Amino acid sequence: MAICITLAEQPDALSSYVFDQDVVKLGRSSNNEVQFDPARFPQVSRHHGQIERTPQGWYFRDLGSKHGSFSNGKPVVEPLLIRHGEQIQLGHGGPIFTVAFPIPRITGGGGTHLKLGNFIEEFTYFPLAFSEAFLGRYGEYHRIGTGGFGEVWRAKPRDGTTDRAVKLLRPKMLVEEAESPEELAKVVQRFVREAKLMHLLSEAGTPGIARVYDWSDQIDLDFIYLVMDFIEGRSLEKLLFAYRTVPQEVAANIFLQVAKTLKAAHEFRWTDEKGIAHQGIIHRDVKPSNIMIERDTGRAFLVDFGIAGILEGGERLTATHIALGSARFLPLEALKSSQITPSLDLWGFAVSLYVTLTRGAFPYQARTIMELFEALSEYRYTPLSYYRIDLDKRVVESLERTLKPEVEQRVQSFDEWIGLLTPLTDENVPLKV
Repeated sequence: MAICITLAEQPDALSSYVFDQDVVKLGRSSNNEVQFDPARFPQVSRHHGQIERTPQGWYFRDLGSKHGSFSNGKPVVEPLLIRHGEQIQLGHGGPIFTVAFPIPRITGGGGTHLKLGNFIEEFTYFPLAFSEAFLGRYGEYHRIGTGGFGEVWRAKPRDGTTDRAVKLLRPKMLVEEAESPEELAKVVQRFVREAKLMHLLSEAGTPGIARVYDWSDQIDLDFIYLVMDFIEGRSLEKLLFAYRTVPQEVAANIFLQVAKTLKAAHEFRWTDEKGIAHQGIIHRDVKPSNIMIERDTGRAFLVDFGIAGILEGGERLTATHIALGSARFLPLEALKSSQITPSLDLWGFAVSLYVTLTRGAFPYQARTIMELFEALSEYRYTPLSYYRIDLDKRVVESLERTLKPEVEQRVQSFDEWIGLLTPLTDENVPLKV
């Protein structure tokens, strides 16, 4: 029987490992199955402890470590019978790990984590490794991001193929935080539609879209998840701080790719399983944190289609609450209504380019959504020349036009941006990813 060991090496950093053996050793030495960095964890001995299977169950045994092991604040002196979700700390102030086992499907039939009730509370997170959809597929997981509704994990396939990114809705959120069954259904629908839209775009060869391999759409069977390519790199939001000033050529290289991705998405046509024709995918949340730059290639990927809209033929499933962080990348009309148009992405694109070239400044200054609404209404635009005088005049002018409050006065398509940015790119300028 397999076990899943989850390490909390930092307050918000989790890693999980699946083992199918009778003894699992933990320590700083390289011959341990679970290894710890001696520089970060001096509390951990070279051969600190081990987890072993016996006829009576799984036990943790401290191997005479220098700083000891603790469970519920008490030293582990004798072999400790491990319960589901048992938390054990290696040394005072050292890393904490929990152990989980395959969970009986207590609801019978297919079973579901949504009906496990308080059982979820026993875990730092519900063990993804023992979900029906993931059992045996991956041997190692690392949580790389969390959000209001979900988490993203990096998963290493057992067959040695490239790593995958697993995005999932939190089981606890599905159980407790949805205001009503109707709201829960909408959350799941948005999540599943994100998977389907990314899958359609990636299968059609759209540049800058991570390939989607699998997703779930049945809330009563398992996790709500999507599996896609893992992008080894950094978000543009984090990349900005690698530069004192972002070179124009670097920004042009990145945003030319983003413009081509959004152009392809806006022009995309497809027919769904019901025979209904659709046209145009509007991302609606274009911002530096949703642009990933691949380390080895410099390729720019647009991620997080969670609130994407469909221009023609789509059902409206967008969220009703907008935080200031996302509102800064939305035009005035989007703050007034939920109408879905290409101008939403053109505006987000232009603000993101402005933020990149100024290394963090916004074209409209505001501390609240109300202040932002007033700044946009009164056209209190801060010219790009206030921050830089070394930029191509056409870039400065196009940004100013794209960021005008009146829709009809703006740049109307990504074709113009593609034409403008193409001659400004320089592939010989390296990215600091």
